[in-house]
Amino acid sequence: MPGGKVIDEAVVVSFLKNYNEVIEECDAVFKEGRPVQPGDSAGDFIRQELPKQLALSNDIDAVKCTKMALLKHFLKLETCITGCHDMGEESLEYFGQYKELEGDHYNNPSGYNVILDLILKTIPPDCMAYNKKVQCIRWRGEGKKRSESAHSADGVEVECEDGQVFSADHVIVTVPLGYLKKNSRNLFQPPLPEEKLASIERMGFGVVNKIFLTFQKPFWDTDCEALHLVWDQDESNPKGPEEWYKKTYCFYIDSKAPNTLLGWISGREAEYMETLSEEEIADTFVGLLKKFTGKEDIPQPVRTMITRWGSDALTCGSYSYIHVGEKGDDINTVAEPLYRDNTEIPVVQFAGEATHSEFFSTVHGAYLSGQREANRLVNLYASSETSKS
Repeated sequence: MPGGKVIDEAVVVSFLKNYNEVIEECDAVFKEGRPVQPGDSAGDFIRQELPKQLALSNDIDAVKCTKMALLKHFLKLETCITGCHDMGEESLEYFGQYKELEGDHYNNPSGYNVILDLILKTIPPDCMAYNKKVQCIRWRGEGKKRSESAHSADGVEVECEDGQVFSADHVIVTVPLGYLKKNSRNLFQPPLPEEKLASIERMGFGVVNKIFLTFQKPFWDTDCEALHLVWDQDESNPKGPEEWYKKTYCFYIDSKAPNTLLGWISGREAEYMETLSEEEIADTFVGLLKKFTGKEDIPQPVRTMITRWGSDALTCGSYSYIHVGEKGDDINTVAEPLYRDNTEIPVVQFAGEATHSEFFSTVHGAYLSGQREANRLVNLYASSETSKS
């Protein structure tokens, strides 16, 4: 907390017991089919139910205030997990639809490139085309530029910004939901079905960014795993863009990068941070770390990096969440292929984390959705060969 105050571990443990019980109640709404109002949010539920539990304790007033400060702190954490700006945007009805992948977490020091490199080894280099921004996907006969193409009558054409056109029997679209939200009405010719467009509109897609501050040497204790920035209860929420930094709930320390702090920030504050220079960001966080540690001798970082997912024109954000008012079948509606007229043959398919009904917002969800669509084609052609024999 500000001034270098450290919250007593027993207070944190007691708070987390109550907090996790309320989160489990949120999960149970979906898993047990409990009735709720369509506009109910997970954030409102947590803000209403947790204070009721805290009021039953024999805590002194100072401890109760600290626990309310922890509530606001952990709600910031939840926004980084889910991807929303505020937990008031997260659907209570479908909060429990997300499924945790079993097994331990593992940080690969080489990054996601390792996975991509393994996949690329199985694909001939001449089958890959880079720096080809797609301008239009024509999935029916109208307006096609190459009617003489062997694929054009029943297949699909992909026109790039540089004018090159690729013809195919099937196309799998894997762009982020944020990109679809901004471009889906112009990207496809003819336009997508209204039902799919409505689902894209309803689904939630937010901005979550990471902050990396690398120092010459650590100023924190060697056994420290994280620096949680818990504001006093009445100072926790940003009062405007100039207080964007208050949305950063924590800096983590990874043993594989012991000189680096990794912070998370979500929502409109994450978007605002993208407008600032690395120098401005470094100055802000050094001041913040001094405020919370009570150490005035914290040096400037030797390197500052942030992600800028919100302003990236090809992503338009980070990952999806289930927004208040979203329908239960919206994810499956977006994932549903576009079929050749009067057949069950898909011409345009959709993959990406936002199309996985249990692992949305994750890389493994994106990966599995790609496998799902590839297997759809494998099964299509396998059944076709079987019917011929």
